[in-house]
Amino acid sequence: MKHYLFIILFLCSVKYQHAHSECADTLQGVYLEPLTVAAKIYSSPLKTDTDGRISLDLRILDNMPKILGNADPFRFMQLLPGIQSNAEYQAGLHIQGCDNSHNVITIGDIPIYNVNHLLGFFSIFTPSHYSSLTLSKNAMSVSAPNYLGGQLTMNNEINMDTTKRVEVSLGLISSQGTIKTLVRDKTMIAMSLRMSYLNMLYSNWLKIDNSQLKYSFRDANTTISHRFNSKSKLIFDFYIGDDLGNLTDYNYQAAVKAKWGNKMVGCNYIYENNDKLKLKNSLYMTTYNNNLDIKMQDVKYTLRSSILDVGYKLNFNQSRWNIGADVIYHQIQPQTVGQEGSYNKLLPAEPKTQSIENSVYCEYRKGISNIGRLNVGLRGNLYVIGKEQFINIDPIIAYKGIFCNTDFSIGYSVKHQYLFQTGFSDIGLPTEFWMSCSEKFKPQSSQGIVATISKELFKREFKVSSEFYYKKLYNQYEYIGSVLDLVNSKSELSNSIITGDGNNYGFNVMLHKCRGNLTGWISYAYSKSIRNFSGNSSLSGMYPSNHDRPHEINAVLNHTVDSHWDLGGTFVFASGTPITVPSSLYLVNGNIMTEYGKHNSHRLKPYCRLDLSVNYKWESRTIKESGINLSLYNALGFANELFYRIKVKKDGSFAYVPVSFVVDMLPSVSFFCKF
Repeated sequence: MKHYLFIILFLCSVKYQHAHSECADTLQGVYLEPLTVAAKIYSSPLKTDTDGRISLDLRILDNMPKILGNADPFRFMQLLPGIQSNAEYQAGLHIQGCDNSHNVITIGDIPIYNVNHLLGFFSIFTPSHYSSLTLSKNAMSVSAPNYLGGQLTMNNEINMDTTKRVEVSLGLISSQGTIKTLVRDKTMIAMSLRMSYLNMLYSNWLKIDNSQLKYSFRDANTTISHRFNSKSKLIFDFYIGDDLGNLTDYNYQAAVKAKWGNKMVGCNYIYENNDKLKLKNSLYMTTYNNNLDIKMQDVKYTLRSSILDVGYKLNFNQSRWNIGADVIYHQIQPQTVGQEGSYNKLLPAEPKTQSIENSVYCEYRKGISNIGRLNVGLRGNLYVIGKEQFINIDPIIAYKGIFCNTDFSIGYSVKHQYLFQTGFSDIGLPTEFWMSCSEKFKPQSSQGIVATISKELFKREFKVSSEFYYKKLYNQYEYIGSVLDLVNSKSELSNSIITGDGNNYGFNVMLHKCRGNLTGWISYAYSKSIRNFSGNSSLSGMYPSNHDRPHEINAVLNHTVDSHWDLGGTFVFASGTPITVPSSLYLVNGNIMTEYGKHNSHRLKPYCRLDLSVNYKWESRTIKESGINLSLYNALGFANELFYRIKVKKDGSFAYVPVSFVVDMLPSVSFFCKF
């Protein structure tokens, strides 16, 4: 019996080996035809999604037009649909019709106040220090801070694979440098420094009639990133910057000295287990101070204001859940006036306010049949100032889906903001200041709905997107005073601020070329920003906000010709901003008296500007990349109207005339190198 069993097993083994041999011979005889897989790389530095989130690789600024050797990422953001463009003497971001102070600007989620240098030409950020920026126009997340507008974040991710990298840029108005170096394989240090010397070559640029301005700025950044392992890292951020300005007005025999600036220090601990789990702790301190001295003959007036924040943030993000809490201590000094050499008795100085802003939030994300995602969240706020407490619940609901290969989203949100900014100038001078909500000034709030749609075309070569929004604003504040309030003994800050509501609505469409040597976009936006104030005869009723531009066309193009040449250009055509014009001008005892008509009832002429840029780059053995940038600002030479003023002619007559930028076209050249 054993012999038969052995024979059967032997025959089965032979049969299996024979079959396996035939199979092996068959596989050896199979011929696979060559297969080539080709795809175009997404080469555009701009990435958008239907949540209203925009990411921009800051390396594009190397190829874009530079104003006197500088490329400001904020100016670049103003070329996106839904964000109003500014003129030469204006500053700030106006997203979906909101005021500049409705937005929060952060370095790695740490807030920074008043981020513009003078005239809005230069932000306080050195672009080479940061890898990218992220802009959330809709802020459709409960983790977004308590602001009514959007959030712009400068991302400071450091590549640990780079041993050392240096970038230097030399321009006609300022120079900047960045060095990034690796220490002991796990620690990366990045340091940046920028200084200006505007007065050396361009003093006439800051001269208007009989007024001469001298100005300079400087700022420094340091980032230290230590990676404990593949899952956790610690990031320290330091920033310091200040502006110095001196204005001499020969008409009024007045001299103005100004100094303002920021300081920030922050620490972020980040733990990422995988793509589904992220824990972030942030501890920071940020402060902004401004000082303005005005001397007229023997009388000297001073304006002081400041804001200090100390905060802690905790965020836990895992797959479907987004949970966190914020605690922020605010110390605010509203604008206070002092004087020397005058018998005019002023009211007591505005006291400092101290408050604590507490927030907790929870958001749940749920996929629906693999075609969409629903986000539902609540953010609870407790704001305490003195004996006053403000408790608010802000809900957010949003849906993002796909239909017929088209992405779309729709969302509704309620937001509250407990700090507001006001002042009698928006050109970047330290005349805007922050205030806290109180018993008299209730928290600002908004409720709004946003819908977006986007579709990729021609094998993902192009992307077309559109956005619709409506926001209802409550408790909006407007400063109706002027610099003459300094000499008014009965002037009180609270009496110079009025309260009202507002409406923002509009739509925009953008065609974006995403791939190839030629990338960029063209967009059209229609928007209305309406304010409604009561209780003041000159501002009662409904009128457009100061930054309202109903129609706007923007275009950005960047073309890489070869390894040496890059061409870039930007174009903007927009409606003029509203102005208030006099209804009559007349002389009384040799003094010009003015009576103004309805507030913001007229507009400046449409704004038009074309900027061009060309880069020539080369490499060497010691320097990775060097280049020269040639830029031409306002290449078409349009004399855009910036504002109106009363001008007295030589024959004694006077008129209300427009003021344009000091030069029609502004060429610049800068040298840069990376190694």
